Amino acid sequence: MTIALARRFKVEISKDGTTWNPLNGLTDFNPKFDPTLQDANDYENEGWGSKEITMNTWSLECKANRIITANRFDEGQELCRKCVGKFGEDARLYVRWYDRNGMPEAHQGRAIVGYTQSKTGVADLEEVSITFTGDGVCEEIDNPAASSPAPSSPSTPSTESAVSGDGTTPENPASYTVPSIDESTEDTASATPAE
Repeated sequence: MTIALARRFKVEISKDGTTWNPLNGLTDFNPKFDPTLQDANDYENEGWGSKEITMNTWSLECKANRIITANRFDEGQELCRKCVGKFGEDARLYVRWYDRNGMPEAHQGRAIVGYTQSKTGVADLEEVSITFTGDGVCEEIDNPAASSPAPSSPSTPSTESAVSGDGTTPENPASYTVPSIDESTEDTASATPAE
């Protein structure tokens, strides 16, 4: 038995829901699902309270180190930053998260993006806080990191081949029949004394 690690999750974002960019530098990851509960009490509950879920909301809170590669910020982080101060479609991104080891835990949805600095001290590494506030459904998806089953290959015929009496191999070993030995000839040959 082993214990799962918090860093097993990977987050990816997209403008169109088809082309995905990783959100690199993650230091914290916290998805939330918040149901709205309404009282559903009636006389038949015998004095016990009853609830019903009437709505669900979701969000994802991340923190990430501000990564620079070849004098460029991480592309995923930049997509999030560019949503700041925008309206409508420009304030939204698709986001998905999944277990990077292929375990069956993966979600995807569309969200309004929030982006703020979370570390600003003189001695701090630059860190940003990115919040995805769900806009509509967050659905379970097949894990993109799950390995696909290897295609089955046709059975390979045996490579063993029969060898004929003259030391050659027939062109079609499967149809080759080992010649029978005439027992009477063999007995006569063994009974004849050597000269």
